[in-house]
Amino acid sequence: SLPLCFLAPGAWVLLRAGEPSSPGEGKRLFAALGLALLVAGLLWMPMLVAPGTPDTITRIFQSKVYRPAMSVSSRFGLAISNIGLAGEAFRVYLTLPVLLFGALGVLDLLAARRWRLLAFLLFWEASLLLPACAFAIGYFPRFAPPAAMPVVIVSARGVSRLWALIRRSARAPVARVAPAV
Repeated sequence: SLPLCFLAPGAWVLLRAGEPSSPGEGKRLFAALGLALLVAGLLWMPMLVAPGTPDTITRIFQSKVYRPAMSVSSRFGLAISNIGLAGEAFRVYLTLPVLLFGALGVLDLLAARRWRLLAFLLFWEASLLLPACAFAIGYFPRFAPPAAMPVVIVSARGVSRLWALIRRSARAPVARVAPAV
């Protein structure tokens, strides 16, 4: 969940780029983000200062297993392997039709030249998927669903585009039957 902190600044940078902003808008955004980080830190504080084992890493990650440092190539190999597991989890949890509609949604965003929206959705996806893939020694398929929201959003766009094409090109009886199909 920690990478979610980057979504608000990412949205502000990617979606508001080139648009006029109100005075102090950036300051308000980063003040709100700072307040959110302060609250998040305060929520973690009892666990970090409670009596017990002094090992902060064990407290944060709830693990007593020592893991040696990995080389860059080993870390990259781990990330590639975990990305494969995440892709498999998406195929199982989201199902193939959702992924196909997602591909259609990405093509629609490209055709509509919605670069900033596509960049934001890719940033969102990467910020939730890549840290888990790069650092999870034991990656479980359940780690992938939090990163599914951008895929679901572009899938909805794909369904919307397909529906608009059917409505435009079909005769009236076909357009009435299409939603049931």
